[in-house]
Amino acid sequence: MNFTFNFTGTGHRTTTFQTEVTGNGENWTAIFRAPDVSVGPGESRELVLDITPGDGVIPGVYRNFNVRFFWEGQELYDDVSFDFELEVTPTERPPPDFSISEVTWAPDNIEPGTEVTLQAIVANTIAGSGEQFPQVGFYLDDELIEMTSAAFDGEGESVVEATWVASEGVHSFRVEVDPEELFSEQDETNNAKPLALTVEAVAEEVEGFPWLMAFVVTTLLLTIAYFALRLRR
Repeated sequence: MNFTFNFTGTGHRTTTFQTEVTGNGENWTAIFRAPDVSVGPGESRELVLDITPGDGVIPGVYRNFNVRFFWEGQELYDDVSFDFELEVTPTERPPPDFSISEVTWAPDNIEPGTEVTLQAIVANTIAGSGEQFPQVGFYLDDELIEMTSAAFDGEGESVVEATWVASEGVHSFRVEVDPEELFSEQDETNNAKPLALTVEAVAEEVEGFPWLMAFVVTTLLLTIAYFALRLRR
């Protein structure tokens, strides 16, 4: 969660306010997005404070945070400070929502026997859902070829990989996050993404074929020359 503080300059000079927040308890973090804020005459500025409860925080149990903005006076100017008290009550974490946003492979040109790297981008679209480590399965024709896991700390993306030795033919892959449905998600219809790959064998050249062609062409030219010579006689 975040709190936005608005500053408006009403004096005749630019003032830079330092920030201070106290009340950070165990499993809580409270951090300003900037260490200070400068406000000139007639200007408006914003400063955001992010407060994040950790995994050990009990839902429904509030915590107080004291916020202070201060400017230390110079020479003829008095010190200026503004103090605020915030009461934060955490609620239950929202469930995550995992999805597979992209599946790619490398190298681009695949032949039988090539070791192929399959890469998937797994996303969690729910902010504040906490640390999650869902399993991600790579399947070939519905058979599991590799199981790995993604890692999230709230909303974000995680890249996972699997390897496969290519064989000739048309292959249907599927990458699925949380295949065993261990998580209670907001939407479980977007957990899988298909991929189709076609692997063809490279046609082999007939050994000695260029020499055979050269022999045929040479023989043909000699035959033509022979008959041309006979006709002249």
